[in-house]
Amino acid sequence: MRSTERGVTERSQIYFYTPSPFGKKVLYYPQTIGEFFCEKEYHLKRSNYDSILLLYVSEGELTLKLSEEIKAFSGDLLLIDCAEPHEYYTESYARTQWVHFNGNGAREWLREVLREKGSRVSCPDEVPERLRRILALVKEEEETLKKNETSISAEIYGIMCAVSSPERSEDAGGRRKQIEKAERYMIDNLDRPMSVQEIAEVANLSPSHFTKIFREVTGIAPYDWLLNMRLEKAKDLLRMTALPVSEVAYRCGFNSDANFISFFRKRTDVTPLKFRNLQF
Repeated sequence: MRSTERGVTERSQIYFYTPSPFGKKVLYYPQTIGEFFCEKEYHLKRSNYDSILLLYVSEGELTLKLSEEIKAFSGDLLLIDCAEPHEYYTESYARTQWVHFNGNGAREWLREVLREKGSRVSCPDEVPERLRRILALVKEEEETLKKNETSISAEIYGIMCAVSSPERSEDAGGRRKQIEKAERYMIDNLDRPMSVQEIAEVANLSPSHFTKIFREVTGIAPYDWLLNMRLEKAKDLLRMTALPVSEVAYRCGFNSDANFISFFRKRTDVTPLKFRNLQF
């Protein structure tokens, strides 16, 4: 249907969506979705709305105001937690495709992405097509009255996966070699404590710059990556050897049996001994 908002041209379209009880409880579901052709009169301001907004700028420019002002241009994707005060507008022209959505765990996922990448990201190649498919599925559902909830949810989930993935630009590829030295160093020294500063020195970077690049290339913080490697080594030792748990803990860089057992149970939901005896 056509939008009647100020500053939005007649070419624009907007659709409202109501999920089933099952969809609202289990799936990611759209609340509104549309495509807007915006002129300079367009200006939206919200204090609070229980929604997550994925807003793709396909043409023109858009300004987003949160605690700071963010300029977005053609090819940018804005990620907005609408529960927080925000506003956005164009000073000239903007064509946008967007979806307001919600769902179990969606806000927690968004906050993690915002912490890692911020509110503006370069739009992954697959996202515009996924937005088009969501709009088509919503239109089809309205016309046929046949629910497309799982397909729509899969498209929204796919967008979040694409946005969450590590960068794969040429620049990130070049930095991969810097990070590989640090990764190899961590793997070779899993049996002893290591600081981020020590690991950063291997890559000839400052700790803060190293942490930033490591996150961009791998999608995870250096210390979390190290813990994952220690966990994988512990699993191998538990399954492939008869070493006591205390020795496994020592070889994987944990300073006590209790810390190792607590960490292992938190990550796997079983104790090391139970894991050793599991049949797969």
